[in-house]
Amino acid sequence: MLLAQVGTTLYLANQTLDRTLSYHCPVCQTKVILKLGTKMIPHFAHQTKATCPASEGETYEHLAGKLLLQTFFQQFTLEVYLPDLKQRPDLLWEDQVIEFQCSPLSHKRFLERTHNYLLHGYQPIWILGQGLHPTKRLSQLQQACLRFDPKYGFFLYGLDVFRKQFLIFRYLHWSYEQGLTYQLNQINLIRKKERASIITHQTRPVTYQTWIQQQLAFKRRDLVLLQQKCYVYGSHLAYLESWMYSTSEFGILFSHRLLYYRLLFRMSDSFLAFRKKMMDELALWPYPFLDREDIVHALFDECVQLAKKTFP
Repeated sequence: MLLAQVGTTLYLANQTLDRTLSYHCPVCQTKVILKLGTKMIPHFAHQTKATCPASEGETYEHLAGKLLLQTFFQQFTLEVYLPDLKQRPDLLWEDQVIEFQCSPLSHKRFLERTHNYLLHGYQPIWILGQGLHPTKRLSQLQQACLRFDPKYGFFLYGLDVFRKQFLIFRYLHWSYEQGLTYQLNQINLIRKKERASIITHQTRPVTYQTWIQQQLAFKRRDLVLLQQKCYVYGSHLAYLESWMYSTSEFGILFSHRLLYYRLLFRMSDSFLAFRKKMMDELALWPYPFLDREDIVHALFDECVQLAKKTFP
């Protein structure tokens, strides 16, 4: 951690500090050690057997990233412990909290922490470290961090500590044909300059429908499970109507499951019927920053346009 106290005064570890003073953790009040090594930036550490919620180990990237973010977002305060939540966000300003996530985190734990913030009236902003930046596909954690803006589509926040760049992955889109594509906006936090680039992948050698047929022949598990659900409606995942294999704005959320959701649309005679089916399917909603009702309604509208289907 970066902050410790002597009496009621807080000290930042990268200041010039008197090593003879006795520094204590602001959360548990136990004595902490001032670390001034050569491999890490200056920081404070608990004793080995400490059980304080602020005693988790931190990497160079995490420590340096918090300092970098606080330098840029100067209204935020570092490492404020929220006793009612039993959580200590990396930065806090009024009801806004920033969590700089550098290491893998289970989807379950992510949702617990996020919903705990939301339940207590805080708005969490998750910023992903270098090892969690998007590559060819989004992980479950990355998907859970997704936000949506009408102007920039689905997007994520990231931080490159070593280049001192704040990153925004905008227009995130996934399709079988191109894989993951997005616009990467890089904002230099020191020079405050911004540049953007488009990240794309190569086109696949066969059509999406042909690929589905091949993968079912190879008994790919997720597709086999989808195929079993299609059987309930007397349909086959590899032989749906041609429009159902079209790319979608919502491929980034649902991937191949979108094929089954489009079948549910085809088997519905109204929006309310489609909504009921989708709410059953999406009872466990894994995207805390996206509104499920809005997504289901937008997915319905997209299906109407692609299928050219009219409703009474």
